[in-house]
Amino acid sequence: MKTMDTLLVATAISLTASQAFGWGEDGHKAIWEVAQQRLTPAAKTRVDSILANDKLELTSVWLDLVRDVGKGKGGPLETDAEAIAFNQQFKYNATWHYVNLPLAAKSYDSAPEFHGIDNIVTQIRVANDVLAGKSNAMAQKAALRVLVHLVGDIHQPLHCSAGFFDISDKSQPLLCTEPSKCKILADQKCGDQGGNLLFFGPEKYDQLHAYWDSDAVYRVAPVGGLAHHLQKLAPTVKATTEGQPDTWPAQWASESVQIAAKAYEGLKFGRCSPPVDGKGLGPIGRIEVTLPPGYDDYSKKVAADQLTKAAMRLAFLLNGLFK
Repeated sequence: MKTMDTLLVATAISLTASQAFGWGEDGHKAIWEVAQQRLTPAAKTRVDSILANDKLELTSVWLDLVRDVGKGKGGPLETDAEAIAFNQQFKYNATWHYVNLPLAAKSYDSAPEFHGIDNIVTQIRVANDVLAGKSNAMAQKAALRVLVHLVGDIHQPLHCSAGFFDISDKSQPLLCTEPSKCKILADQKCGDQGGNLLFFGPEKYDQLHAYWDSDAVYRVAPVGGLAHHLQKLAPTVKATTEGQPDTWPAQWASESVQIAAKAYEGLKFGRCSPPVDGKGLGPIGRIEVTLPPGYDDYSKKVAADQLTKAAMRLAFLLNGLFK
């Protein structure tokens, strides 16, 4: 079989930013580039040692590529032995990228009924423990790739939230945000899957989630200039997280769901349609949504702040691990 390194080099040019990547490929790469610039010499040495011959610019999207293999979507790691083995060991790694908290959740810890078994908070903790030598749940190289990617994802607000809808009247679905009511709707599978079922246009990827993954990122800086822009923003962004590092992921998720609640403000919801050909996880196939005036400017600022925080916090975490 080809090695992961060979496959990634051969196909890197074909990768494009899409909803497959939590902040888009450009977003994840920029977060990792800026974080590396902020590593201490000791942390950089340890990171380089763990990753060995990995292409560092692709480390940040490895977990997405592995997930695509697990879902049968192919991609550059389709025949990669490491990716195949990872999916065999962690069959549900697709759930690691998010947690569907109700928009009115006061914090991650206040809504345990929405956590599931494997979510973005728990898996950041697992990866952190592996790198700290407290766990052998996975190889250290895999843990570092997981950590790099998920610290990016957790700062995308719609990776830590979901809208839940009363669709009794399909012409006018009602957004529910209160956790106890949302749990009833969640049991009925009446959630929007982190905005993936909210469509502001007719095209396949005119989803609110994809908008935050990619559209908002592209507005922050020109293609190729995102990392430089985030580095310039860093001195103006407050990224310090209080408490011990094992509490940080829950704090970041709590912050993200609060931002997501604001991201849903002003949205106007239209007709709810069922899944095409009965395919889907529940009765919602798509809900039409209209974005309010000024949404592009609002999302641009939020995305810039969150991308910068992700880079700075990833560096804080790695510098603390590898002293």
